[in-house]
Amino acid sequence: MSVSQANDGGRARLQRAVLRLVVSVLVLDAIAIAAYVLLDIGDRSGRVQTTYVMGWVAVTLAVVLPGLSSVRAVRARTRYERATRGGGTR
Repeated sequence: MSVSQANDGGRARLQRAVLRLVVSVLVLDAIAIAAYVLLDIGDRSGRVQTTYVMGWVAVTLAVVLPGLSSVRAVRARTRYERATRGGGTR
């Protein structure tokens, strides 16, 4: 496998990891917005609205942080592969 092919494979893995993260957040937000509308959270008290948003943020963090860790792991693996194959680093 040439250095160029290794870089392309790493780029593809990185794109998949980023796409997975973005799609996960979009799906989560779509569900949260639908629930907000269906449960009439906007018409509830400020405490209910705040609690809902805090839960939404907590779940978003629970999705984003592992996703970012995956992206970082792919980037680190790609850099390692590039360095060990003589492709240099950026």
